[in-house]
Amino acid sequence: MIISNLEFIIFLLAIVGILRFIFSSKRKQDRLLIHRLYLIVSWLFLSWLLALVAVRLTDPNNLKLLYVWDALTNLGASFLPVFSVYIALTFVKGWEHLPRACYLLLIVPIITNIIV
Repeated sequence: MIISNLEFIIFLLAIVGILRFIFSSKRKQDRLLIHRLYLIVSWLFLSWLLALVAVRLTDPNNLKLLYVWDALTNLGASFLPVFSVYIALTFVKGWEHLPRACYLLLIVPIITNIIV
């Protein structure tokens, strides 16, 4: 995977923006479920971006480390759709807590990451 200089700069700017969002949200003690879900999505997206930046900065001959970074990109990519569904359901249904049945949606991303 080759990341151009422009993409690299965009990724770094996105990382800074996400970190600003996370640190500004940490100050608030009483958060609704939807805000907590947004924070989880921010952390997942941040992990994905940091792994992509690490791929760019790693020596192309170091295949073992590149495999590790590639596996970490999968971590963010596999969980983001599930948490997007959680956010949509929380917004539409007005949930204050996730029902236990919603945790079943995490089975597929967990199995995917174990396989990777």
